[in-house]
Amino acid sequence: MIRKRISLLAIALTAPFLVQCASQDQVNRLEYQVRVINQKLLDMENTTVNQLQQRQAASSGQIGQLESEILNLKGQLEETHHLNRTLKEQNKELEDQFRSYTEIEGQKRDEELKRIQLEQQKKEQQLAEMNKRLQVQQENLKAIQASRVRDAERRAREAQQVADKAQSNALSGSATIKADKFKVKHDVTNEPAVAAVPAVDAAPPAEEVKQAPAKPAATGGPLAKADDLYKQGNYQDAYTIYEQYVKSNGNSDSATTARFMMGECLFQQQQYDQAILSFQKLISINSNHSKAPAALLRQAEAFEILKDSGTAKLIYKKLLTSYANSPEAAEANARLAKLQ
Repeated sequence: MIRKRISLLAIALTAPFLVQCASQDQVNRLEYQVRVINQKLLDMENTTVNQLQQRQAASSGQIGQLESEILNLKGQLEETHHLNRTLKEQNKELEDQFRSYTEIEGQKRDEELKRIQLEQQKKEQQLAEMNKRLQVQQENLKAIQASRVRDAERRAREAQQVADKAQSNALSGSATIKADKFKVKHDVTNEPAVAAVPAVDAAPPAEEVKQAPAKPAATGGPLAKADDLYKQGNYQDAYTIYEQYVKSNGNSDSATTARFMMGECLFQQQQYDQAILSFQKLISINSNHSKAPAALLRQAEAFEILKDSGTAKLIYKKLLTSYANSPEAAEANARLAKLQ
């Protein structure tokens, strides 16, 4: 650009000589103009160079700053890549640990489940065995009770035969009976009344044999009278009144209570076989009665006295199962613990 301007200036200076009509003043003026132009060119060149240098310096500074920023960004990128690699490694390690933990816990859960299933199977087997044993014991108990019923019936028949024979001898006057007083035997299943035969030293004449007069009824009804006799220890007469009340009142609540007292009278007279049967009659007829737990408890106590602890245990357990909230359950539990 500068060279082009100089060329134009030279052409402008030589132009007057070419035309040969330029004066000295004109030459001087042209020289002056040339100097002025040269100075302007020099100033322009200096100014342009300085500006270019300044711009170049500024550009160099910016380039340096940009390079610094680029280096910084590269460092950050490298650090980010490093962090990413570290995170990936940590994630992989965590995944491996989690996978391992999951497998271990799964194995533990499976083992625990198998153990629980085995324990459940064992408990079910034990429960089945206990049910079988309980069934066998219940069958044994039924067999024992049936045997005792048959034995009681046999004793009642024998007592009836002895009583009939004694009465026949007394009426005929053909023999003298010397024996202790016979105990009253009762078949609780069918409950036939067997009259007591008093002991005599000699048979009276037939016309003198009379039935003893009935005792006057006590105030308060037959149950009150029977209760008074029971408290006085007259269990046989109390039993008779309780029995008559049961026959007259069927299976009412008060009749069931009287039936329980019949068993109590037999128990107090140490007729434990008959007492067991009497209590069983109450349980069979009205198992929901409030006296049913007491009847079971008395049955078990009677079997204990008869040295049959196995049957006593079964009855105590049945009482605890069927009447767990009854007052008799605590007594049954205590007695059962002593038998273990």
